[in-house]
Amino acid sequence: MNLTFFKEQSLFEAMRSFFQELNVPISEVTEDPANPEDIVSTYFNETNEAHSLIDTVYFLGMVNENAFDGEENSDSLNSIKASNEDYDGLLIFGIQLKNRANGLNPTRSQLAEITRLFNREYNYTPVTLIFKYNGQIAFANSERLKYKQEWREGEKVGKISLLKDIDIENTHRGHLSILEQLKVPRTGRNAVLSFSQLYYYWQSVFSISVLNKNFYEEVIKWFNKAIKDIRIPSEAAGSEKHKDFAVRLIARLIFIWFLKELGVVKDELLIPEFNNGDENDLIKPKKAGTSYYKFILQNLFFNALNAEQHERDTELFDVYKSDYSNIEELKENIFFSPYLNGGLFDVHPNDWCENGKINNAFVVPDHLFLDKEKGINSILSHYKFTIAENTPLEEEIAVDPEMLGRIFENLLAEQSDDTKEAARKNAGAFYTPRPVVSYMCRNTLLKHLDTEIKPENGKQIIHKMLDTTVLDPACGSGAFPMGMLEEMMQVLETVDPEGNLWVSEMLKSHDDEFKEHIADFIADKQIRYVKKLGLLRNCLFGIDLLEYAVEITKLRCWLSLIVEQKVDFTKPNYNLKPLPNLEFKFYKKNSLFRKYKDENLNHLIDSIDKASLLQELVDLENEFFIAKSSKHGNKEEIKQKIIALLERLVDSQSEKIQREFNSAQSKVNYLVSSGAPEREVSKAKKKVKELANELAELALFRYTIKDYFIERVVFPGIFNKNNTNPGFDIVIGNPPYVNTKQISSMGLTKKLETEYGYCDDLYNHFTIRGLELLKLGGLLSYITSDTFLTLQSKKNMRREFLGIPLIIKTGDGLFANEVKILPECRVTEIINTPKAFAAFVNTAIFTLKKEVASKNPEMTYIDIRYPNAKSFEISEKQWQQIKTSKENISGWERVLEHTFSALGYKQADWSLSHTCDGDKVFKDLNSSLLKFKLSFEPYRKAINYAIFSPTPYNCQILEKIVKPAHPVFDLWWKKIETSRLIENNRSDINRFTNNLKVGDWSIIGLITDGGVGLQTGDNGRFVGYKSYTRYADRCKETRVEKLYHLILDKQEIKNKWKLLEDIETKQDVEDILNSVTEQEIWKIFDEIKMEYGLRVFGKGYMYRIIPENLVFDTFKISDDEKLNGISGKQFWVPYDKGDREGNRWYLETPYLIDWSSASVDWLKSHSGHKGAGMPVVRNPQFYFRNGFCWSDVLDPSNHYIKCRLKAKTVNDVKSMSLYDESGIGDKYLVTTVNSFLFNRVLREFLNGTVAIQMNDMRKIPIKIPSDAELNAFKAKFDECLDIQRQYFNGDLEKPEARKLLKPIELEIDEMINKLYGITAEIKDEEVGDVEEELELVEAEEEDED
Repeated sequence: MNLTFFKEQSLFEAMRSFFQELNVPISEVTEDPANPEDIVSTYFNETNEAHSLIDTVYFLGMVNENAFDGEENSDSLNSIKASNEDYDGLLIFGIQLKNRANGLNPTRSQLAEITRLFNREYNYTPVTLIFKYNGQIAFANSERLKYKQEWREGEKVGKISLLKDIDIENTHRGHLSILEQLKVPRTGRNAVLSFSQLYYYWQSVFSISVLNKNFYEEVIKWFNKAIKDIRIPSEAAGSEKHKDFAVRLIARLIFIWFLKELGVVKDELLIPEFNNGDENDLIKPKKAGTSYYKFILQNLFFNALNAEQHERDTELFDVYKSDYSNIEELKENIFFSPYLNGGLFDVHPNDWCENGKINNAFVVPDHLFLDKEKGINSILSHYKFTIAENTPLEEEIAVDPEMLGRIFENLLAEQSDDTKEAARKNAGAFYTPRPVVSYMCRNTLLKHLDTEIKPENGKQIIHKMLDTTVLDPACGSGAFPMGMLEEMMQVLETVDPEGNLWVSEMLKSHDDEFKEHIADFIADKQIRYVKKLGLLRNCLFGIDLLEYAVEITKLRCWLSLIVEQKVDFTKPNYNLKPLPNLEFKFYKKNSLFRKYKDENLNHLIDSIDKASLLQELVDLENEFFIAKSSKHGNKEEIKQKIIALLERLVDSQSEKIQREFNSAQSKVNYLVSSGAPEREVSKAKKKVKELANELAELALFRYTIKDYFIERVVFPGIFNKNNTNPGFDIVIGNPPYVNTKQISSMGLTKKLETEYGYCDDLYNHFTIRGLELLKLGGLLSYITSDTFLTLQSKKNMRREFLGIPLIIKTGDGLFANEVKILPECRVTEIINTPKAFAAFVNTAIFTLKKEVASKNPEMTYIDIRYPNAKSFEISEKQWQQIKTSKENISGWERVLEHTFSALGYKQADWSLSHTCDGDKVFKDLNSSLLKFKLSFEPYRKAINYAIFSPTPYNCQILEKIVKPAHPVFDLWWKKIETSRLIENNRSDINRFTNNLKVGDWSIIGLITDGGVGLQTGDNGRFVGYKSYTRYADRCKETRVEKLYHLILDKQEIKNKWKLLEDIETKQDVEDILNSVTEQEIWKIFDEIKMEYGLRVFGKGYMYRIIPENLVFDTFKISDDEKLNGISGKQFWVPYDKGDREGNRWYLETPYLIDWSSASVDWLKSHSGHKGAGMPVVRNPQFYFRNGFCWSDVLDPSNHYIKCRLKAKTVNDVKSMSLYDESGIGDKYLVTTVNSFLFNRVLREFLNGTVAIQMNDMRKIPIKIPSDAELNAFKAKFDECLDIQRQYFNGDLEKPEARKLLKPIELEIDEMINKLYGITAEIKDEEVGDVEEELELVEAEEEDED
């Protein structure tokens, strides 16, 4: 797109040409320019810095349905302004801006402020603005929302998206790319034929998430290539050192690209090809090699940016200069760059940088940077960068510093087997979305300040802000520290816009270097810099286990400061002050580790700190925050003092154990010399060995203790022993989603058990640790997996949240005593969040206050799991656009923005909604979301203290089902939790079951028996497909594919198997497999697996298709054959492997298992053996018995459990099954479980996760029906069964079967509600309108143990 018409034509004519290029029809109005006072008369303020930039305004016209239909527009601008209803159109204005002082471009905030001005004036119609200034244009697009902020804007909140600083003559290729995307397709499948389609099409183009996703995908491709192509001494390609180097290199290059936007790093050093297509010969080496990195980048990183002018050695890397021609010009450009300090460009051991020495073993090839298509420099050149971080209220459509965080989090996720698939499907899944971060930071900060945010309260707020300390204990790449910095700045801008109060407080500092540092900024009116610097110095802290996570957090902090500095090329270092040292604000530590054995190391510190080193550290760290170049040594000095203190701590323990060891050894010597009994000598020697082992552990611990987060040492000022209330005011973050399986694979289970007394998902430990780190009265806010709401393993968390006392019993008989210990914790708010696009887990936000719960504590519960048009106060048309697809990133991004913009901006209007077992539940009338306030009592009454959404429907479940079943659960669960307990209590269980009467309560686990089944360990060997199923048809295709590709990879196969010797093509494979019997095919595949390994064809691949004459009729099977197999012939029987299609009521399994006596004997005799391919035989007494089972994996957004009858089959571990023992019948149990009501019982009160385990099903309460009720349910079940059988017989297609089932299932829902006394109605916002998805999945996976 050529934009020169903006230079050659008037602004009005240029805009007309521009929108014609975009294929956007406009109902034009007038070419005459107007004064801003005429167009935006209501809110225009000429004293406002942004408003004063407006010179003239052109109203090009309106884009609406009339324009698309080619009709004239009859509405005038004044009539549109006077309207008080949302107008279905888009106003287009052009604005010529005045020149700013010193030729500066308008800032993003100024352009956004002008856009808001027009939005206020025309507050029922979206507005798009074209700005013209300094030979550039900007395009501003605004989004309309209905929520008002109470203190920040006082208007409709709408995110302003900007494409700014578009050069008219030399347009950046990143801008050209986006402008091309703005062109509207008017024909074809994706044609835009109406205003509403245009509005959402542009919203998608103006989505920073889409831009970020594209950017990330290009960078990750480069990363994966780089770790293969880079050569590091003694390291195989793709090693951890390769990844570490590549991540650090990406961070440094992107940081430099941001500096390039400021003009302080030369384009000529970085861009392989200029916008006009000319090659950049300056950086093109004479021959392919590694000189670009070793000469240009090493000089830039470690010499220019990391050293003041007088400290630079311009010949440091000259050993690599021979590949370049114009050395002087290169050096001039390199050393043009300013000194920044800060640590990002310190030489790291993994940089392999030896000054002045050639290291040919370390190679970073030039093509990784300079390749015109795939080099990282070329990739970065295709994007526009902005140094200012975007916010939920305004964003520039360019790569901003937050992108560093997204790249880092997803690069980490890609390296893990547990997360890489999700990371690749959805760039950003592991990075907390900006609207969520913004809400959590704002909400927590305002609760902490606890004062109305207005200028009259400025002094009070600033004093409290300066004393506020905030910690993210798993800071990752800095999302929450940066989010909190932004929210704190918003508060300061509101209460102290000129900065006078803040400056006054800063100048009271006793640190002369700090005051000297900020003096020039104060004099130059760079007050935002002074504010940010003070907040970073006083308030923000972070911990992370990974070093380069901490580096990226610091990098983003530095960028946020750089953007506030005014570049002046006439002044030394271009007026850029060296960056602050953040070494002692953000640490590489393990937040969870603070103990040695059972001793908290914090409690031992004072006993060994004889020289008051902790106080000295406080002073040194404060001084080091603003350190001049001459103070370089201080950082290492402080680090060494910290390490020395920690080593002294370990040494004190070692000395103690050494004394015990010496004493124990002396005892052994004495016992031996005195001829003591052997038993006594052995006991003494055992003690010596134990102490020797502990000394060895302490020697290792002396090395690893530096990675422990011992807060008394790491943050000695905050945890000063003289503080009456030590700790952080706010702990906030997104703890890592690491489950117990992953913890076990990391070898950390025992360590966590030592630290906390148990081992659970990491976020559980981070919650307990976060509470430890808070001061009394402090606030903790986390976003985590939502499993803490219901799961048994998170009961400890819920006890803390709800203030359930811990009861400690001491003594016996007359001396028996109970002591109640109340938790210093209470939950204040829980938000169940929407699952936007491909988020890895379902999440919830919780906020805790560290204080003992009051007598009648209350909490807020906000449930936004089920999005719909009403809850977001948008039209159905808008909602349909948003929910088109789960991969509609820009749409789901808007869902999050709408949701979290809606929270916290309006004063709640609490009105009594309903009661929950007698306790009042209030609903916020000012919110369209499900927002409730209630006491803790309903949750204290729930089984395992489950925290459920307190809707009228769920509250009735508590009253009518959970409460009456609670005594049964309390009495029996501990007696039936495991198979062994069931056997031990079998007679009591039978007695209870036999005495059940109509209307009595039980739980499913009391009236059934069962368990998981057989895990073969090698499905390919033992399991096959029924010959007439579509699975068999698919197997015939995949056998050909897999065998052909294996032969291509391992040509020697043709020599080892005569049948395969002539294979050249895939058709050859197909012909050979078609020419032999099934048994011969099995033999080939079996033998190849024996030769090349169990998984040579893929994990769990099944290749047997079983002829019908080998299938045994299970109605004829004897009891002996059930247990020991069928003799005489290889017979196969049905094998239920679960059901990934989600069939309810009935399933005809397509699988068969070899049940010959030889196979069964092998399975039984090898059960439980270690090694690949070994089986586990469980619960054989239930094989071939009718029962019921369920899909063990179910998306929590689905509203029904997938439960069905289990036929006379063998079942595997994926087909967990239960069997009626009470005579009530499997059909009644399946019907109950398949109801909407009991999906809610399970999801809200027992297990809200994707995995439904055996014990979840066994906990479900059940009411004994009358015979008439039982028969009615059985009749409905039989109707559903008949339809499902027709489907499996091929008489019905899937959609037709679903259509026939739906009304019957709804009738069952009504019957179940009536039986259990549920009368409350379900509202749309409680279920959303996300349709259930039925997915056909080919099963090719091994059983999971």
